[in-house]
Amino acid sequence: MKLRQKLPLFAVTLCVASCIALSGIAYVLSRAALVDAADARLAAVAASGADKAAQSLNAALNALAGLTQSTSVVSSVESLLAAVSAEPVEVVQSVYQPADVAPESWIEISGETESDVYSFRHVEIHSNFVASLTNAGSSDIFIITEDGFVMYSVKK
Repeated sequence: MKLRQKLPLFAVTLCVASCIALSGIAYVLSRAALVDAADARLAAVAASGADKAAQSLNAALNALAGLTQSTSVVSSVESLLAAVSAEPVEVVQSVYQPADVAPESWIEISGETESDVYSFRHVEIHSNFVASLTNAGSSDIFIITEDGFVMYSVKK
């Protein structure tokens, strides 16, 4: 092969090799940049979610702290605890979880029209707990006895 043929062949080979090398380098660098950008974005989303969760938790804690510091609410809850043993569970459930009312509407049942001891005590605390539930953005608030019996739930 003559020099006239070798020189253009060498130049073309050199151009192709440099294009392949530059393409490889560009791919590696751009891939790394995209991975770094994705990591940064995920970290920002996670931090934002953590901040929102912390704010929700603080709101819930503040709402519940307000309830626990209210002497009238604490006294009413203690009276409700005593009233739980005075009424059969089935009677209380028939009032606060009626079959003819949709479960999502049970929160509206305050017990004002009932004459039993549990309902009398329930009326005293229900509006405070509904307000706290709304302010805290929680899904429900429960009062549970030491032995695990759920004696009150805002949403029933």
